[in-house]
Amino acid sequence: MNKPAVAASFGAAARSYDAAAVVQDEIRKRLLGRLDDLVLQPNSLLDLGGGTGVARKDLLQRYPTSRYINCDLSQEMLQYARKAHSADDLVCADAESLPFAKASFDLVFSASTFQWLNALECALLECARVLRPQGLLLFSTFGPDTLKELRSSFAAVDPYPRVNPFLDRQKVNDLLLKNRLSCSYVESEVIRINYASPQQLLRSLKDTGATNQLGGRSRGLLTPRRLQAAVSEYEAYKTEDGQYYASYEVIYGFAWRGDAEQ
Repeated sequence: MNKPAVAASFGAAARSYDAAAVVQDEIRKRLLGRLDDLVLQPNSLLDLGGGTGVARKDLLQRYPTSRYINCDLSQEMLQYARKAHSADDLVCADAESLPFAKASFDLVFSASTFQWLNALECALLECARVLRPQGLLLFSTFGPDTLKELRSSFAAVDPYPRVNPFLDRQKVNDLLLKNRLSCSYVESEVIRINYASPQQLLRSLKDTGATNQLGGRSRGLLTPRRLQAAVSEYEAYKTEDGQYYASYEVIYGFAWRGDAEQ
């Protein structure tokens, strides 16, 4: 991943993100729901990749006495969070190199962020470092079947990768077990979203900043001819009622900082 390009893409989408982030909103709600079954009273929590701060209200309603920090790669996203939510608990940093002391948080919550990393292992090590003993990491990321329809449509007309790759569930689980995190658990599901047209899908990706930021991506623009050809290929994923579906494979991860017996 080209990190400056990732930050710039999300920065450009700061104002449009909340309205366009239908998938991310649903995933965040489902991830928050997984806290219902856990008895937690965190003194401090980190919203890693918190962006515009949409999870802030829900997290502080659950844990009103907790010290909350929103940490995001995009300064523009955090500036929007400050304006939209009067938030001043903001830190601009990379999840792979967190600027926090060891054992700073009881809970690290991260929704739909880890797919933008170059090395998930680095971020997991950082999460383990900043978690207190028995602290919880709860996160969601995307699996390899995400946008498989769009990937297939572009692959039929364009030799360059136009959709980011994603780690599979087993790889995510292996990394959790490897990196000082115990009692880990990984589960996944596929969420299918319908769009009025392939163009609406592409617009939603742009408006959330979720564009291709691979370092080896094509440096040329996608030509109108190839774009139209890809749109035509997407006709294979048209529903009976005239909608166009896109799949999102969502991986949820749970892990505690501590040994297996604890």
